[in-house]
Amino acid sequence: MPSTRACTTLRAKLNAVHWTTPIDLVNTGALAHYGAPLITPANTVLTPVRTPTGFEVRAFEGTTGRLKYTLTTDYLLADSADQFLVPVYQH
Repeated sequence: MPSTRACTTLRAKLNAVHWTTPIDLVNTGALAHYGAPLITPANTVLTPVRTPTGFEVRAFEGTTGRLKYTLTTDYLLADSADQFLVPVYQH
């Protein structure tokens, strides 16, 4: 049986940007998409980030965008003459 109670929890508006973060710290001018963010049940947003030495995964508090922690990875891009072709790093 469905509940008829009104929701009393305040929710963020979905049609607004509440916070952003860079995903490419070595921007070559190409459009970047290295992987989709993953959101945990605890509202932690995990995002892959390209750095000068490879990639890392950053964890943000979903509500505020506060950086919680950073995880290093051993993922490296293959040597390529085409700097504009960067494969997706999906965690």
